[in-house]
Amino acid sequence: MPRIVDIGGFNAVREAGLCKLLPQMPRIAVGMGTCGRGNGAEEVYHALNEEIHEFTAGALQNDDITLVAIKEKVPVEERLEANRRELFRLIDVEGVPIAEACERLKVASSTYYRYKRRVSELGDDAGLKQIRPTPPMARASLEEEAAILDIVRVEPLFGAKRIHEVLHAAKRCRDDLSERAVYATLKRHGLNRKEKRLEFAQTGADTRMARLAQATRADGPANPTESGGGEA
Repeated sequence: MPRIVDIGGFNAVREAGLCKLLPQMPRIAVGMGTCGRGNGAEEVYHALNEEIHEFTAGALQNDDITLVAIKEKVPVEERLEANRRELFRLIDVEGVPIAEACERLKVASSTYYRYKRRVSELGDDAGLKQIRPTPPMARASLEEEAAILDIVRVEPLFGAKRIHEVLHAAKRCRDDLSERAVYATLKRHGLNRKEKRLEFAQTGADTRMARLAQATRADGPANPTESGGGEA
């Protein structure tokens, strides 16, 4: 940059800067996302650019172009299912090779073969839908909770994992009771630590709950006969 010594030099630098910021020929400025939620913007831009060049047939651009890409908010599972259906249509109807169809839709070939097995077992409609397993119930029932405490009394050194195994082996719980639910029960009773389970096994009672009950009684209202409020 030349040294500015007078107003003329300043105006020259100003004009040169404005030419860079505001060129005489209109231009298109594009910001594109190439990963995550913005993935696909580049393909949209190139497709639209080709359409513009084809439409204008080489005519010079004489105005600005503003491009706004709006992403339709579709539930993820609906979009994935539609993608799987398109994959099977390309392969089964159009006869596109599996590798090429997977490349077009950015799908792993292992995904195609996995859903192909499901389609053969469940049919086209159910086989292409995502089957999500029902998460196991997080809390043990009252009967299961009692069974957990029984095991702690007999085997206080057992943690949640071993207790979970014993429960299932003895068929004292439902099939979907998780180890996490067992641990949550232990923690709720203050028995998630080994020393607390040993104490529980020796006393046969949940000392934390006993202390809470004792404190509740201590904070309660005094007996009327003790406060002079007995019968006259």
